[in-house]
Amino acid sequence: MRDTSDVPETDFKPIKAGWYELVLESYEDKESKRGSYTKLTFNIEGEPGKAWGNLSDVDQALWKQKQFKTAIGMDDSSTNLEPYVGSRLEGWCKNREYEGKNYTEVTEYRPLGDLKPSSQTAKPIDDDLPF
Repeated sequence: MRDTSDVPETDFKPIKAGWYELVLESYEDKESKRGSYTKLTFNIEGEPGKAWGNLSDVDQALWKQKQFKTAIGMDDSSTNLEPYVGSRLEGWCKNREYEGKNYTEVTEYRPLGDLKPSSQTAKPIDDDLPF
C-alpha cells in the first residue's frame, strides 16, 4: 500500500442546481440490462469536480441524444463522438447520490449561450394579467 494522505476525496461537493458551462472530457460506450448507452464525463467550468451524463440508445430516450448532438454541433446522422471531445456546451446540472456518494448529474443539454427555455427554466403562463 502507498501513502494516500495527499490524495483528494473522490466524493464531490454538491453544487447549486442550474445551467453550467461544460467541456466534454470523455465518453464510453457501455452495456446494461436495459440496452446500450454512452457515459459522458464533463469538466464544469469554474467549479471543482466533474459531471456525468448518460445517453441511452432506447427509442424513448433518443430525444436526449438529439438534444446533446445539437448542443455540441454534431450532425443528427453522425455516431462518432471522438471529434467532439473538448466541445463546450451548457448542461443542467444537479446533485445526485448513488451508492452513498455524491456526484453531479447532467440532465439537459443546450448550445453554449443558448437562452431558449427548457423544462428547467420555462415558467407557466399567468392568464390573470390585466393586459
